[in-house]
Amino acid sequence: ERLKDVIDAVRGDRRVIVVAHSMGGLVARWWWGVLDGHRVCDGLITIGTPHRGAPQALDWLLNGVRLGSRGTGPLTSALFSEASEVLRGWPAMYELLPRYQAIKTGVGRGYPHDLKEASPGFRHLANEAYQRHLQLEEACREGASRSPGSAFMAFYSSGHATPSCAITTNGRVEVTERDPSWLPTQGWKGGDGTVPAISATPVDRESENERCWAPQHHLKLAAAEQVVRYLAQFEQPSLSSVRGTAGPAGPWIGLAYDDVVAA
Repeated sequence: ERLKDVIDAVRGDRRVIVVAHSMGGLVARWWWGVLDGHRVCDGLITIGTPHRGAPQALDWLLNGVRLGSRGTGPLTSALFSEASEVLRGWPAMYELLPRYQAIKTGVGRGYPHDLKEASPGFRHLANEAYQRHLQLEEACREGASRSPGSAFMAFYSSGHATPSCAITTNGRVEVTERDPSWLPTQGWKGGDGTVPAISATPVDRESENERCWAPQHHLKLAAAEQVVRYLAQFEQPSLSSVRGTAGPAGPWIGLAYDDVVAA
């Protein structure tokens, strides 16, 4: 609603293009679909957005906020115990939970709101968030049918070690960087370090022409060359014939590191 207020205040009688990074893409999609932003939007571009959620949110909500992994992870988890409690009170954190069956429990597979190892309060909030995702997807399908000229593009990355699924063991939920073996995503090679590649496109947007790969890590994706080129097309004659998912011209290296920003 705040995004709607800002856009309505500045656009006048002009149409808009919205470029959104990470969770900003979920906010922008809510504006586009539920709040009818598609009526004034020529293009919505999301970059590294967890459209289908991020298992890292599951990890932080259940196991606490941690920076780093292995040796430093448990130490920072103790240091940030109060931060963990604050995040557990934010609905937005639950809206970042996977909206796909990312959890392996024994011989079954499930959603976060099915997780018996979690508290009833967690399952309730997780289910409310899941229902909001369903509402968003339905609204965006309707918006696409009413405004077919409003372009959409999701930029994503792969090749970087990324929390992608969870396994329950002895009452504990362990979030791992392995591709979930029970989903048809083997070989997707993680994601951008924060958002799995399988999550970076919405359920209601499956077309190859509506997603584009870039090699950058999560934070770097916001300034990826591919994004700039795509955005520039809105001021040029149509280049639809050359849009696609081509990778970089040369080799690149995927890395495993945390998105930590100096204070």
